[in-house]
Amino acid sequence: MKSLLYTRFFIAAATMTALSACSGSGASTVPGTLAAQSAGTAAQARSAAAAAVYTAGTPIDLSAWNSSLWIKSDGWSDGSGFNVGWRADHAVGVNGSQLALTIDTDKGACPKACSGKPYAAGELQSSSTYGYGVYQMDMKASNASGTVSAIFTYIDPTQNGTNDEIDVEIPGARTTTLETTYYRHGGAGVEHTINLSFDASAAFHTYGIQWLPNSISWIVDGNTLYTAAGSPTTLPTVPPYFMLNFWTGVPSWLGPFKYAGPVQALYQNPKFIPACATVLCTGASPAPSSSPVPGSSSTPIATLSPAPAPTVLPTVKPTAAPTATPAPTAKPTIAPTATPAPTPVPTVDLSAWNSTLWIKSDGWSDGTGFNLGWRADHAVGVNGSQLALTIDTDNGACPAACSGKPYAGGELQSASTYGFGTYQVDMKTSNASGTVSTFFTYIDPTQNGTNDEIDVEIPGARSTTLEATYYRHGGAGVEHTINLGFDSSAAFHAYGIRWLANSISWIVDGQVLYTAAGSPATLPTVPPYFMINFWTGVPSWLGPFNYAGPVQALYQNPKFIPAS
Repeated sequence: MKSLLYTRFFIAAATMTALSACSGSGASTVPGTLAAQSAGTAAQARSAAAAAVYTAGTPIDLSAWNSSLWIKSDGWSDGSGFNVGWRADHAVGVNGSQLALTIDTDKGACPKACSGKPYAAGELQSSSTYGYGVYQMDMKASNASGTVSAIFTYIDPTQNGTNDEIDVEIPGARTTTLETTYYRHGGAGVEHTINLSFDASAAFHTYGIQWLPNSISWIVDGNTLYTAAGSPTTLPTVPPYFMLNFWTGVPSWLGPFKYAGPVQALYQNPKFIPACATVLCTGASPAPSSSPVPGSSSTPIATLSPAPAPTVLPTVKPTAAPTATPAPTAKPTIAPTATPAPTPVPTVDLSAWNSTLWIKSDGWSDGTGFNLGWRADHAVGVNGSQLALTIDTDNGACPAACSGKPYAGGELQSASTYGFGTYQVDMKTSNASGTVSTFFTYIDPTQNGTNDEIDVEIPGARSTTLEATYYRHGGAGVEHTINLGFDSSAAFHAYGIRWLANSISWIVDGQVLYTAAGSPATLPTVPPYFMINFWTGVPSWLGPFNYAGPVQALYQNPKFIPAS
């Protein structure tokens, strides 16, 4: 956003209001993040396998404009450069599948009702981050002087410790031009102006940002109009949110804004097309240049170009222990709401166990409660579709090779966050005393400013019980023990966590065994990561761990079913 990047502290500064849950047609939020761009990726992982080629994966349809996919900004402003306050009611659906972002005075209620600004306006952020690929949307820009119609990718320090941003911006005073900008890690913006062959305010056109490790391309109606070449040391590297907004301010750039009534920018058909390394991506669809995106009437985007990509799963830097409960932060929460008329939405299949979907923890430990160090080589595929998490001494290499702990263990985190819905995996637990086989949802302060967590934990010493726990915003855990009626270590069973605005249910083999009722004021509210781990420690809870050789917990068929 030109020189305004440093004013965008929106997550830390204000509340993001969710759209009505699952309104319109449902859509899944399949993660598209590639290994090198996942949180915590080591620099060496980004430069591995330089010969890999990227192709287009299955497009992710984001056109439902619902709270499973998008979050509205509401009740705050971006700072001095922006002459508007964000209002959720200024981002509304029109004409069926379109979204209208409006700038007005809210019938004279501004500035009081507009965060002290003279105008109200609309902005949306995707509920999940994505990775390498094409961020694409149809837009009919405004031609009002003093305004800018924008599509962009963005991550800020409160979300991932840095500022990365890539912009498509069309000033209303210059609707035959597209202004491209990118920022890396909070550095100065790199700008370029593209002369369009049309008036962007006269009709919808398809705009795309193709982000790869060594290049960023701006694509209009299927044609690449400009490419900025670089490398992971010069270009953005952190998986961003997909965003759109329409605002007024900075007259030296946008020209004067002479308000004569509401003005709008229109958007439709947002989608994300993952870039898949041929060595990593399973089930990739043909490149868009030869196969149109399903449901799109616009010209397909250009074929994704070759670029380096890692062939190994990335590692996760240390974060707070999943069971830790630090003091709550003052950060506002996202409070999605449910619609009265649910619509079925597709299941997100996470069973590939690849780096597009999952990140392995490696080279660190969660702290004093955990008696092992996470090792990527202790989370490996077995028996075709299964994943084995192993605890052992790494043939005597621990503690030196295990972050100072006596044992090594395995843990995975999803590459993307998800929202309301059911998190499910088949699990065959360990029956080793002193261990716990888990799967859970989790977000911590380094990821979104708070601790929210929902657990399925089965201690090896009590493999006929399931311990259900949840934490809201770093508060004390709320716990409940479920008697399963079977030995969970004897065979695979399907375990699920159904997280909704007003309840959390624990589901086993399709049966709801326990529900914790509440509200957004008492339950977790922040879209979390899907996680699994197997560890030893806390003998007062798990019993003694008498090591006699490697022990394992097995997992298969992970999936996320968005709430409808």
